[in-house]
Amino acid sequence: RAAVAARPLEDVVHLITLLEQSPEYAQATGAALRAVGVDRSVEDVTRLVALLTRPPRDADSADEAIRAAAECRPVADVTRLVALLNRSELQPHCGQEAVRAAATGRPVEELVELIGRLATEKSPQSPLPSYEDLGEERRSESDSSAGPGAGAFPAPPSRPPAQRRPRRAP
Repeated sequence: RAAVAARPLEDVVHLITLLEQSPEYAQATGAALRAVGVDRSVEDVTRLVALLTRPPRDADSADEAIRAAAECRPVADVTRLVALLNRSELQPHCGQEAVRAAATGRPVEELVELIGRLATEKSPQSPLPSYEDLGEERRSESDSSAGPGAGAFPAPPSRPPAQRRPRRAP
């Protein structure tokens, strides 16, 4: 974690590239990617994904970072991540991987909230910049948890709604 926490993203990409060259460092590579996905800003994760998936690299080179971010971050962060991954020139695989990881690794209540937030993000009223437009913007955890759309979809009730009785035929 310390190796990727504060280093420039280009250095992190170089580190991951070097680690990937040797099978004996597979665990360290995965740990570095997961640390970026969890500990760096959503914008940094998106930029890292862009750097790691440039040709000649495979589109799935950053999947470990994407999965960690989608599984471990607050729903608001995951919404922003998916929107940024889908609105940049990245391959569709990247956004799909984030959605897949979030869908399989979260409680149903969070999944409902995420679906609602993603539906809201698709509206043309709230366009998000591509990862390139973000520059060196850094967002703290408190900023990202109260980002755009925060509170637009409150968590669903903890118990399911009462079932309706079927109508009787006359």
